[in-house]
Formats: sequence, structure tokens, C-alpha cells
Amino acid sequence: AAITIGVLILLARALLLRDKGANTETLK
Repeated sequence: AAITIGVLILLARALLLRDKGANTETLK
């Protein structure tokens, strides 16, 4: 269970970082 939670957290962080990158690119 702990491993699954860790994977979900990593995926969530990756999605947030990708969204932030896309937002910064559109702002430029």
C-alpha cells in the first residue's frame, strides 16, 4: 500500500510540474 501511495504522489507531482511548465510557456 505504501508503495502505491508513493507512486501516486510521484505521478501527481509530475502532473503538477507539467501543468506549471505549460502555463509558463503560454505566458511567455
